[in-house]
Amino acid sequence: MGYTYTEKAGAVLDRFRARHCGKSQNTYNDQGRTYFFDEERVRQCDDGIRGEVYRFCAFSSPRAHWVGVFHIDGDGNVLKGPDLLKACAADRLEHAHRGTTMYFDTTEENPEENL
Repeated sequence: MGYTYTEKAGAVLDRFRARHCGKSQNTYNDQGRTYFFDEERVRQCDDGIRGEVYRFCAFSSPRAHWVGVFHIDGDGNVLKGPDLLKACAADRLEHAHRGTTMYFDTTEENPEENL
């Protein structure tokens, strides 16, 4: 069974993946260290996205250590998470303020009318 989140929350996570993650879609580098995140695959009460962040450790056991959580709420605001993720949300707000970001409601009967 799947889970859902809002388009705004998904846009922030997609922007983060496009800017900072390689082909793996969940691994990124920050200040010389490699991290990965794992999304909770359950629906959140605010229709956002939550998950956990781990840091790779090449010379220790276990190979990854838990470093924290991230939470993107349904409005696309990063409530908790790495600074790189927060920067992606801030960019969304900056573009929305300039009027260059539009979100379409595709729940209507004729979503083409939104274009």
